[in-house]
Amino acid sequence: ADFKLVPFRRQKDAAADKAQLLKLAAGIRQQLDSRYQRVVETTSPNVVPHRRRAGSTDYVFLVNDAREPGDYVGQYGLVHEQGVPTAADVRLNSNATAVYDLATHQAVPFQHDAATGHLTIPVTLGPCDGKLLMAVEKPIASVLVSGPENVARGGTWSGSVQILDSSKQSLD
Repeated sequence: ADFKLVPFRRQKDAAADKAQLLKLAAGIRQQLDSRYQRVVETTSPNVVPHRRRAGSTDYVFLVNDAREPGDYVGQYGLVHEQGVPTAADVRLNSNATAVYDLATHQAVPFQHDAATGHLTIPVTLGPCDGKLLMAVEKPIASVLVSGPENVARGGTWSGSVQILDSSKQSLD
């Protein structure tokens, strides 16, 4: 094997167990750094990223897993059950020129590092919250909807929707 995974046994202390798991995860990450290039990562181990790609567009799913003891069973120190807000930077290997939050329907500010080709996107997530970001090569300039303006109740609407850039070209 290139490296061995260390077995882990819970100590029935949620805070200590989480600290130990994060330490083990950091060790695995360090061993993988020379062999694996991450497309997306976050500055917080509590913000879990996942990237999907369609054409030239990246979709970044984020889940906030930051938790602390709550009032139900957390009071015994065995689990962290109460979600807490968290903030992190998302680093995405992309040549996108625009990023959108698909839940709030808004453009998202980001920094682009031309030397590395990475975008850095600051995010804030509520307790047990998630986000879906879309990174595109060209900004959306307009949306063109064509078809009938009205449709009878229970009827079928047939038409087309185009997402266009500033030169009126369709985005994928």
